[in-house]
Amino acid sequence: MMNFLKVSLVMLLLTLVGCATTIVNDVPGPDGSLHFSITCRNMASCYKRAHEVCGGPYTIIDRSTQVSSGGDAFVRTSQGLLIKCNSLGT
Repeated sequence: MMNFLKVSLVMLLLTLVGCATTIVNDVPGPDGSLHFSITCRNMASCYKRAHEVCGGPYTIIDRSTQVSSGGDAFVRTSQGLLIKCNSLGT
């Protein structure tokens, strides 16, 4: 019973941390200008973060979805955007 509680607590913490995680990295884009790579749990979070990063309009260069399995019942989905801000003068 104690192991079940420990596993449940760990799974809950991983779920909460995973839901709150949005990673933003600045990268050189295909044309050499500044782009941003955004990774998050769902595409709505990515769009929101893209707007925050750019402070306004942006162009989506690429989208991605990654599904990974951590065991029998644990599946994690990550969404990604590669964007170029329209308001940075690039």
